[in-house]
Amino acid sequence: MQITIEGTGSVGLSKTVLLAQHNDDILLDIDKVALINQKKSTVVELLDVKHKIYTRDLFSCD
Repeated sequence: MQITIEGTGSVGLSKTVLLAQHNDDILLDIDKVALINQKKSTVVELLDVKHKIYTRDLFSCD
């Protein structure tokens, strides 16, 4: 089955990943096509979490 999903925010992108396991998905988004083609996240919240993880000192005793 071919499914078209509009929007690549946190809801649209997660739905697409789940549905793509057994279907052919097409994502529609005007602004974020270049990021998706570069295999980069379009979800701003994930980018914030990633920044916090990579800039945190994991070996600190604080």
